[in-house]
Amino acid sequence: MRNYIFFSFIVLFSCKKDPITYSLTVNANPIQGGYVNPTSGQFNAGDQVPLLASPSKYYGFVNWTGGLNATSLNIVITMDGDKNIIANFEKNDIDEDGILNSIDSCPGSPKGSSVDRFGCALSQKDTDNDGINDNLDSCPNTPPESQIISSSGCSEAVASVSSNGINIVASPNSQIGMTFTIDQKTYTIVSSDQLIQMISQGEDVSHVITSKISNMNALFRGVSVNGDISSWDVSNVTQMVEMFSSSDFNGDISSWNVSSITDMSNMF
Repeated sequence: MRNYIFFSFIVLFSCKKDPITYSLTVNANPIQGGYVNPTSGQFNAGDQVPLLASPSKYYGFVNWTGGLNATSLNIVITMDGDKNIIANFEKNDIDEDGILNSIDSCPGSPKGSSVDRFGCALSQKDTDNDGINDNLDSCPNTPPESQIISSSGCSEAVASVSSNGINIVASPNSQIGMTFTIDQKTYTIVSSDQLIQMISQGEDVSHVITSKISNMNALFRGVSVNGDISSWDVSNVTQMVEMFSSSDFNGDISSWNVSSITDMSNMF
């Protein structure tokens, strides 16, 4: 009888099976996109294992893949085999300014800069549309009709009247063709070629601004001067050779600043 009991014990012990276990591996893609829990483990067949995905700052969770197709951050899986699962994340704030890509109007904001609710930093905005970004604009309400905008975003006058109250002087940043109005008279900045053409066609040259011209050689040689040219700015002119040669000009040009002239030979 004793031998039978011992034999039965041996049979029962030898028939007991080890439990079936499966391995679980969970990875984040990309690695910096977020965290997962658990990352690995050994579980018995049929175990219910909760998975958690936690996106990093500036990232959002997309889905689970690798034998699992789900989009919930929290999910429970059944261990019915070895599993290698991936939690996929994507960067939803490319410039890391706190504004999601989907509503960010300025996706390239400089790192660390303050942005508005549209994701735009001052260096990316030009509120008054003057060509100068807000971070450099000292005059944020520049009138839209301004012809000249300085590097600081402020409107500049196209020209001004010299201290003698007569000569119309163009500002350094003005361009050919810009106009300046004073006392209900409009003056236009002209080039040398434009002025020569006006004179050849007998046009009135009273209201031109000549600050951009440096050579007036033979300008009125043999022709009459149509208009009052006393307001001309000749401070940048260096040559006036034969300017009025054979002309009947007899106007008052005593207000002219001729300090830059190097040659006035045969001017009259």
